[in-house]
Amino acid sequence: MGNMKAWGFLVGALATAAAGYVIRDFSHVAIVRARATMEEIRNGREQIVITEIPYQTNKSLIIERIADLVRNKKLEDDPEAR
Repeated sequence: MGNMKAWGFLVGALATAAAGYVIRDFSHVAIVRARATMEEIRNGREQIVITEIPYQTNKSLIIERIADLVRNKKLEDDPEAR
């Protein structure tokens, strides 16, 4: 991904061309996603650590979305979301 000119707002997350939140400003469009990393914890398990979320994104909606992914078997195991 190359550099993108900003047009006067802070998003607090990752601007990308992939799927995510779309921010429109007149003729400009930026797609903003949360930034996350995978960390290994005890017993060889992994956890997803979300370090940045887009401005005005509700954390409880993110937790609900993760729960939906587990229910639909898109994510393995039974994660503990906090």
